[in-house]
Amino acid sequence: MEQGVRHRLANDREVLALGDWPAQQQGSSSVLETLRAIFEAGLAAVARPISFAADEPEARQMERALEHFRADLRATMGALESVVRRSAVGVARSALRVQQVTREIDRARQSMESVTQALRDVHSGVEEIAHAAGNAAAAAREVDQRTAKGLRASKDAEAHVAALRQQMQEVADRLQVLLEQVAAITRVSELIAGIAKQTNLLALNAAIEAARAGEHGRGFAVVAEEVRKLAEHTATQTREIRALTDAVAAQLDPARTALARSLELVEGSDRATVELGRVLRETSVLASEAAQAIDAIASAVQQQTAALESATRALEQATGSVGAIERETRHVAEETFVLSQGTQAAYEHLAKVDTGTTFHRALALCRELAERCQRVFERAIDEGRVRLEDVLELRYTEIKGPAIRSLARLFDVSRVPPEGFQPPKYATAYDAVVDLALSEEMEAVLRKEPRLVFALPIDLNTYAPMHNRAFCKDWTGIPERDLVGNRVKRFFWDQRVLVRGARVGLGAAAERLPNMATRQQFIEAGCDLRESPRQREQFLVQTYARDTGEVMTVITVPLFVKGQRWGAALVGWKEEA
Repeated sequence: MEQGVRHRLANDREVLALGDWPAQQQGSSSVLETLRAIFEAGLAAVARPISFAADEPEARQMERALEHFRADLRATMGALESVVRRSAVGVARSALRVQQVTREIDRARQSMESVTQALRDVHSGVEEIAHAAGNAAAAAREVDQRTAKGLRASKDAEAHVAALRQQMQEVADRLQVLLEQVAAITRVSELIAGIAKQTNLLALNAAIEAARAGEHGRGFAVVAEEVRKLAEHTATQTREIRALTDAVAAQLDPARTALARSLELVEGSDRATVELGRVLRETSVLASEAAQAIDAIASAVQQQTAALESATRALEQATGSVGAIERETRHVAEETFVLSQGTQAAYEHLAKVDTGTTFHRALALCRELAERCQRVFERAIDEGRVRLEDVLELRYTEIKGPAIRSLARLFDVSRVPPEGFQPPKYATAYDAVVDLALSEEMEAVLRKEPRLVFALPIDLNTYAPMHNRAFCKDWTGIPERDLVGNRVKRFFWDQRVLVRGARVGLGAAAERLPNMATRQQFIEAGCDLRESPRQREQFLVQTYARDTGEVMTVITVPLFVKGQRWGAALVGWKEEA
């Protein structure tokens, strides 16, 4: 403010006094100069009660006029802030509805794409079925043709088997006759053997009688001897014939048995050939009927293929339309975000006049929180408990396994599984050194403004080394309760507004960086991470709606440590319906 302007408390309010103005500016002749100085000081000069040191009537009249102007200005600015707040709330709720519509449209698009892909798969399957049906029909016709050939071959085989059976029957009959003839020969040879035996006895008797006759019987003895020899020869030949007939009979008997067995087999083959012919005839009928049925299926499948192609084209067009709607909805969301940026510009102007609203109180407390957290960090660095580079380095280690016990000093971890927390919690090289001290400062700020829901520091990646005690409750193992009740040492990427808030004042390049960026990436993106008066004056007001419909307003201001940007201080409150 201009030199000579000072503040003092009067009636528990700040009053702008001009008692220290130069002497030539006091008195009735100095009113215009005083007014010039006041308005050169800007809106802040008339945002509080103003008094003149001079006790002249003109000064008193001017004080009353300025007080009326100040009251009117405060009322106007208050009304304007109310309009901006309602606009921000409306934009936030509209953004939520647009997001919900976008999600529904996206789900519908994904569902339609899935259905389209399913139809394509079905179409492909139907084409395969059609192809298979055509192949099956061709195969059925081939089976029918081959069955017809087999039927003809079966008939020929049946005829051949019948002829073979007849021939084998004839051979069997002839063999039987032959065996009977051999038996007859055997009987004849036995008869001849008997005759030869009798003849031999007669020759022997004749020889005896010839010997008795002496000289007269010598001729008869010769004849008798010849007869005996002939009888013996006949007996020998008869035995040989008997041996031959026995051998022939011995050879023919197995042949007769085998022939009888063969005859039985031929008769079985004849029956099997007849049965095969019957089966082939039935198969031919079935193959013909199957070919007709498969042809009908193939025709129906072709019709279904055409219908599926039509449905797929229609669904693809619908998917394209939904995609266009989704793009337009995203454009609406982007335009809604532009509107929210417009409210930020309005808040930047409203911040020039402190009208005592929640916004002004929260902004002041947010700046106070940044200073308190800065002192905590710098005190730990000065005492050698942590290094500056460790505080500034954006490096995190997930807390799981044995490391879970390290959080027992903050809340009960007995129900945390060994695999860690969900959402994950992370440790840094500095958080355990400063978290309890940060907690004290955060709670001190919260106690100053009942409307505040939270007040905490977050780094450039929205990591919160500590959260308010209301959000540092014992871990229950119940996801719904833990998600709300224990939010310490985690990132807050679920709301993009907090990413923008953490990087307030660093420009659009910082917002385009990934959620978990390195400090080097910020530098390479052209972000100035050094502390400056301009950077310290930066703030960001964002109003957003949660999925529950609850509307929150958050303010973030830059937080520096030893002249380097660490992150931001964050405060938030619920907007009244």
